[in-house]
Amino acid sequence: MSHGDEGSSSKGIEKPFTALIVDDNSLMHNFDIVFMDLGMPIMNGIEATKELRAMGVVCKIVGVTSCENTDEKEAFKQAGLDILHEKPLTLAKVNSILEQPQN
Repeated sequence: MSHGDEGSSSKGIEKPFTALIVDDNSLMHNFDIVFMDLGMPIMNGIEATKELRAMGVVCKIVGVTSCENTDEKEAFKQAGLDILHEKPLTLAKVNSILEQPQN
């Protein structure tokens, strides 16, 4: 398992992100919740959600998107999401999600 902070630059604005890479399937069953962005590099949120579900991950997966395409949002839900929220993901939205019962 590795954890890294990276930064990407768009129009001179620094956009840091954090990635948690789990290469041990047994570790995936220790999470309570996963926040999944639809628009990610390498593997998008639809593919990543399908992959997690195929690995047997049963925790709550919360999708996050700024996408306006209804078909793409529906495909994201069908990939195995429990909840889909529009960006921005505010503290109020996160608190609401965390207060909901676990799977």
